Amino acid sequence: MSELTQGLRKLRLSMISMLLSGISLALAQSPQVVPDEYSIPVLIASAFLCILSLAVFTIGLSSVCGSLGKIFCKLRRLFKYLTPALAIFTSISIFYGIEGPIGIEGLISRPPLLIAALFFIILLLLMAYSFIKLSSLLGSRLMMLGSVTMMPSPFVAITGYDASFIIGSALGIIGSLILTLSLTRLIRAEIEVVEAEEEAPQGYEEGPEEVSRLEEIPRRSLRAPSRRPVEVPGRGEIYERIQVRAEEKRARLLGPNGLTIDLGLGVRTFGRRDFVGYVPEEDLDYISRRHFEIKGTKEGYFIRDLGSLNGTWVNGNRIGREFVKLFNGAVIDVAEVVRLRFSYESEDLGVPEI
Repeated sequence: MSELTQGLRKLRLSMISMLLSGISLALAQSPQVVPDEYSIPVLIASAFLCILSLAVFTIGLSSVCGSLGKIFCKLRRLFKYLTPALAIFTSISIFYGIEGPIGIEGLISRPPLLIAALFFIILLLLMAYSFIKLSSLLGSRLMMLGSVTMMPSPFVAITGYDASFIIGSALGIIGSLILTLSLTRLIRAEIEVVEAEEEAPQGYEEGPEEVSRLEEIPRRSLRAPSRRPVEVPGRGEIYERIQVRAEEKRARLLGPNGLTIDLGLGVRTFGRRDFVGYVPEEDLDYISRRHFEIKGTKEGYFIRDLGSLNGTWVNGNRIGREFVKLFNGAVIDVAEVVRLRFSYESEDLGVPEI
């Protein structure tokens, strides 16, 4: 299971908690279903379900951050600090005393409750914005619809009037339900992609099989090289020394700040961790955790992108999930922040300039 799939699963779990929070909020305003003496406990349960949803959402953003880039890392930091603050002020508000929906005037007269409401609005708007960014990157219109539906719900819910309070909770329920369904669809699609990635491309064999085939080749006796006489002034006729064994070619990647990565047979995956210490720390967020991979076979070396957010280029052309053959001197751009040169000769061609 990929890191992105794990993150989507956690985001879905957070939306289930948010869905339950919206249902509890609606029940607190339904005296036909929940008696008045139970409305306050149900309202408190709704608040803590919302906080739980935001906490799980923060954990999910950590995985999404590792796969999709910098903006989600910043959003994760915001949730990391704002969610505990919401929990603190919500707890203070409970001890301060809550008597059901109290409206804008009641919020102003109760500072802890007002601060908790502001944190609640900010966090829900950030959550909706996160899903909007995620939907644009993953191409999910259903997720976009759910994100937009959630945006007005916190403003309507805090007005305190019965009708608008019910409308706000209803919008939250609808938005959470739509997002849960869209995340479920994306999770299934991502699992299929990951399974497809593990299959070897047609026409190429896995690394260990290549090695075993090479080992099965029978050894052949080598003929002694012929030597020809060379006339050296003052020393008469001597024989020229001929090198019997040709110099072996080495495949490797050359990068900035002395980065050298030797390549061998088989598949090797490259990501953010491979460039730590060689590129500025602020640029590492642009590189996905699993960004691209290189496959070495006896026919040569091949590269493909692993669905990274910021892409991989070979000689100025962006590549996809299909393998592309690397030739000596090829320039590889990783997320437009790291430039590498593929060297497949006995002599290095040098590190490419960025």
